[in-house]
Amino acid sequence: MIKSLVSIFFLGFVFLLPWLGAEVFFRAKGAPASFDSAYRQDPLLEALLLGESMQAHPFFGYHRSFKIRQIENLKEDGAQGKYIVLLTGGSLAEKFGDSVAAGFPQKLREQIPALRGKDIRFINLATGAFKQPQQFFLTTYLIDQADLVINLDGYNDVSMAADLEERSYKPAEYPSYTFRFFSPAKGDRRYLRLARGIRFLYRQMNALPLKFPWVASSFAYFEAWKALRGLFYRSFRNLENLYLRSVAEEIYSERRSLTKPNVTEKISSWKKYLSFTDTLVKARKKRFFSFVQPNQYFAGSKPLSSEEKSSAWEAGREQADRDSFPLLHKAAVDLNQRGVPVFSLMNVFSGHPETLYADACCHINAAGNAILEREILSSIAKYWNK
Repeated sequence: MIKSLVSIFFLGFVFLLPWLGAEVFFRAKGAPASFDSAYRQDPLLEALLLGESMQAHPFFGYHRSFKIRQIENLKEDGAQGKYIVLLTGGSLAEKFGDSVAAGFPQKLREQIPALRGKDIRFINLATGAFKQPQQFFLTTYLIDQADLVINLDGYNDVSMAADLEERSYKPAEYPSYTFRFFSPAKGDRRYLRLARGIRFLYRQMNALPLKFPWVASSFAYFEAWKALRGLFYRSFRNLENLYLRSVAEEIYSERRSLTKPNVTEKISSWKKYLSFTDTLVKARKKRFFSFVQPNQYFAGSKPLSSEEKSSAWEAGREQADRDSFPLLHKAAVDLNQRGVPVFSLMNVFSGHPETLYADACCHINAAGNAILEREILSSIAKYWNK
């Protein structure tokens, strides 16, 4: 009995000593007293949970459930005397809209004399993984209610390194999540079960510190979390991609080879639907402005901070999209020269060495959103009376 207790104590000491050592080491480095916000606002986990908040829609492909209700309420009730500003785009646009929503109407009134005195309602209909023609469909659906449409997109439309592998094995114009919501194929569900298991472990890893404050203040746990979250994220994506490929192979085994759309085809589709949107909005005597979101993989567009180099950069993504973003920037300039109000913001961070990118995809922090807001408002004001 005594030997067993001694063994248990010794094992506990062996595990506890490195933990205490790590705590002392990271405390000496001046780490924060609590990492609660990191666990609550984890962009990698948020990306893995994105699909769970989506609902199939017969016109848009899919949308967030609460935004579908928002859209239908606006469609049914109308503008009710308000000046309706719609924001469309993907997840970067959605986060941007959430960040600036409170002050955007007043800033718009200040920048545009014609809007002074207007009761502006800003509606953020951007959502994760949206791309053209989904933004075009949204604008078409709500054109009678909208007064001003602001579109912010680009990454989902042209990136060859997009996370969702299902984008790669279907026509470029199909929405993301098409296989999930509309395919009768089952695919190899072993991959799906393993992916869901990893996602469950990831969620529990983030939930534990929120249940036990002493864990949230543990430097050793935080460092272990940082090391594991990337591994969990990549494992989930790899397994999910294997599953989605198996679905695609089942669907197209007899009818179509699994050929990925190239970047030229993607950009052509993007340009087409922006031109359609501009034509539609002008015909209804409304206003439309579109902006190309910045991206860290556009060469020379931003001096990266040390934090961005470690947490917002992946060599594989840079290699995959080395040609995509220069071509996208050139396409935006071409549309603008043809009279379509499209403005590239791909160089907007060129004079900002501070940390603005929040992850290795494309998303930005609050400071980055503030810079985007200023540029968007400035561009709209300059172009308004042309």
